[in-house]
Amino acid sequence: MSRRSDHSQGKNDNEDQTVLKEEWFRSIKIQEGEFWKEIEEAEEFMEEEVRKVIERSEEGWRKEGKVILWKERIYVPDSATL
Repeated sequence: MSRRSDHSQGKNDNEDQTVLKEEWFRSIKIQEGEFWKEIEEAEEFMEEEVRKVIERSEEGWRKEGKVILWKERIYVPDSATL
């Protein structure tokens, strides 16, 4: 493939980029605390589509107590307080 002469050739285009190693991250355990309790109490704000996927046991979705998880990520209902 050829490039237009007025387009960048990609030299030094990653100069200001930083790549972070996966081991530098850790999961945060928030199952105890005020935020977790607020999520549990916000069940009334859960979107109807989310209710349906939980009822159908769709892949990736599960319920842990009153909290909904999608691919191990916390679903936060659409609540103004959260």
